[in-house]
Amino acid sequence: MNEVVLALNGVSKKIKKKTIVQDISFSVSKGEVFGFLGPNGAGKTTTIRMIVGLIRPTTGDIRICGNNLTKDFTKAMSHVGCIVENPELYGFMTGMDNLKHFGVMKGHIPHSRYLEVIDLVGLGNRINHKVNTYSLGMKQRLGLAQALLAKPQLLILDEPTNGLDPAGINEFRELIKNLAHEEGMAVFVSSHLLGEVQLMCDRVAIISQGKIVRTDNIEALVAEEEKIIWQVRDMQKGKEIIEGLTGVPIEIVNNGLVGYVNEELIEEINAALFEAGVGVQTIEKKQKSLEDLFLELTRGDQIV
Repeated sequence: MNEVVLALNGVSKKIKKKTIVQDISFSVSKGEVFGFLGPNGAGKTTTIRMIVGLIRPTTGDIRICGNNLTKDFTKAMSHVGCIVENPELYGFMTGMDNLKHFGVMKGHIPHSRYLEVIDLVGLGNRINHKVNTYSLGMKQRLGLAQALLAKPQLLILDEPTNGLDPAGINEFRELIKNLAHEEGMAVFVSSHLLGEVQLMCDRVAIISQGKIVRTDNIEALVAEEEKIIWQVRDMQKGKEIIEGLTGVPIEIVNNGLVGYVNEELIEEINAALFEAGVGVQTIEKKQKSLEDLFLELTRGDQIV
C-alpha cells in the first residue's frame, strides 16, 4: 500500500453559523497526482486554505506525513511546498535573488539545489533577469521552483497552469507527473481545466456544496459509461424511440441524439429506428469525460 502523505478525516469548517465544508475525508499518497475540483462556492478554496494552515478546521483532523497540522504545525508544514493562487514575488529582484530570498526562510539550501530546480522548471535562460520582465507563465514557473527548493514530500498547487500557453501547459503537465511518478512526490492540484486534470491526475476528488461527492481514480471515473451519439433524420421521433427502449434520458445536442446507453442495446435501437422509418445517418461512441462527470455531479455549476 502506498504511503499516505496527506490525510483529511472528517474535516468541517463553519464561519459564524454557516457551514462551508462538511465532514470531508480523503488522502493523497506518495507518488500520485491528486486532483481537487469544485464549482463556485463549493468549499474548494476553504479546504486548500485549511491544508496549508491559513485557517483552522472547526472539526476534524488534517495530517501531513503523520503530523497533526493543528498540534504540530511547524513539523507538518516542513514537508510542504505550495503555490496558493499567484506566487508572491519581488518584481525589482531577479529570479535568482527571489529564489535565494525564499531559500533563506527555508534554512540552508545548497547552491546545487538552486541550479537543480531552475533547470527543472526551465528558467535557466532568464533566472538572472528581473521578475518584472517575466510573463505570467514564467512567474508561475519561478513560484514552482520556490515550492520545490526544500524537496517537499507534498506539493500543493492551486491553478498551476495560469498564464501558460498550450506548449507550456503540456511541459508543466509532464513535469508534475514526473515529480510524482519518478521522484515519489505527492502532488495535490486544483484546476478549472478539466481536460488537463484528466491528463495530469491519477485520482480526483469532486466537492460540491461543501461535501465530497466522488473520489476515485481517473480511469474508473470516466470508464463507467460511453456516450452514444445518433445523427438521425427525425430527432424528436428518434428521441422517443430510444428513451422508450432504454429508459435513459436522451438529449438533442447539435443536431444529434445523445445519451449514456448500454452498448449492447445499440443493435436493438437501430433496428427499432429503422422499422419506425427514422433514418440513421451516423452513430458515434464517445467515452464519458471528466467534464461530463463533473457537470453531472455538480448540476452544471460554474467551475472556479
